[in-house]
Amino acid sequence: MLCLTTRWVPWADSQLDERLRMVLDTHIEGIILSVEDPLDHWPQIVREIIGAQHSIPAATAPVPEKPFLPGRPPRLPQLDGLDESESRAALDSVLQSLSCARDLGIPALILTPPRLPGGSALQDLNRRHQDWIQKRQECEKSITQEDLESTAAAETRIAQLRGEYQRFLKQWEKSVPPLEKRRDSLLRNLDKILDEADRTQIQILLRESRQPHTPLQRGDWDELMQRFAGAPMKPLLDPAAEAWNRELRGCE
Repeated sequence: MLCLTTRWVPWADSQLDERLRMVLDTHIEGIILSVEDPLDHWPQIVREIIGAQHSIPAATAPVPEKPFLPGRPPRLPQLDGLDESESRAALDSVLQSLSCARDLGIPALILTPPRLPGGSALQDLNRRHQDWIQKRQECEKSITQEDLESTAAAETRIAQLRGEYQRFLKQWEKSVPPLEKRRDSLLRNLDKILDEADRTQIQILLRESRQPHTPLQRGDWDELMQRFAGAPMKPLLDPAAEAWNRELRGCE
């Protein structure tokens, strides 16, 4: 089934009816609720979509609307959070989404992958990545068509730059929360989520991450599927996210 996410039309409180009309006017049969659709709007959105003879094969669990710790810098809770209160807040949000999906007859819930904490570490990565892209593009522009020497020189320089960027990544990884501990936190929450999903007969779809050094990389799927064999869970592959993930890791 061809599907369209409601994210296709920017969300705004005052434009819900108009936004839904634009989505439905595409005449695409399947409509997936996006991460921007708050739970308290789900009943109206579902009513309009079903009333227009469209179907809702899945909904994306909304991002919690409030930071998990009052008085601290705004940060939305993540399922891989090392802080117990953050992890619990993220879990509660997903469980609420599961309950709402059950009540509305939505058969599948999409979980967005955990994100890296914002702040100086993420800024450093973005800044260094932009520098790597700029230098790589300069090398590519220096190539003269059908000139083997300029091509070879550019390829050698790009390989050198790639190596420098990847060495930066090795050091940069030390500045973000440990991956193994974050993965353990995610797995603990997935245990609880999948128990509830099994009880409510709702499929969990895990979308792969576009960021490096986070749980839910494409290489994690085999282990996850083995660990939760028989659970109502499937991977949701995202080619654009995977391409960007590889780009951020400096891969070929």
